[in-house]
Amino acid sequence: MPRDVASLVLVTVHADAMAPEALKPVNVVLTPGEGANESLQVFARIAGVTLDDPGDLATEKGEAVCWFVNDEPFVYRPVEPTVDLKRHRRKYAQGDLEEDAFYFTGPDDRLHLRVQNLMLFSQIAEGIDDETWAWHLRRGDYEKWFRDAIGDDDLAGIAAALADDDDPKETRRRILEAIEQKYTRPAEATT
Repeated sequence: MPRDVASLVLVTVHADAMAPEALKPVNVVLTPGEGANESLQVFARIAGVTLDDPGDLATEKGEAVCWFVNDEPFVYRPVEPTVDLKRHRRKYAQGDLEEDAFYFTGPDDRLHLRVQNLMLFSQIAEGIDDETWAWHLRRGDYEKWFRDAIGDDDLAGIAAALADDDDPKETRRRILEAIEQKYTRPAEATT
């Protein structure tokens, strides 16, 4: 591999799976905050560069670490995309969130209905009884799932704002309408 490369981006989850010759010209390393210390140490070892003790690169959710190889690593917050990512919207609407699935159980665990995406959530929500719907809403289950599994703070905020509402039909209508509007309604045609 040529050592004098003007511009090159390498993307890998495991630097130790890369050839050392490929990593030697790298002068900037970006890594998610979680596990950053270990990632940087592995890169340094494989690339044959010195990494002074970076200390504790404690990061919060959503932060990352940048290391200009001749400098000290630092924590930063990547800029959030301003464009809605259609691929991710489709995953949440129709895909399988696997271990992040929602379960409608209701009081006393009477039900065990697995919901792996927002489309199925909407279908099942329309059919469950008002008591089960309201029970999950009051406990903050929808808010937590929308925020943590779906990654949608706006939808979570709607659920949180409706948590004390005593009208299960209205709260269900408003939440399902918000889901449809953002995730399942076809895009408007533009001329």
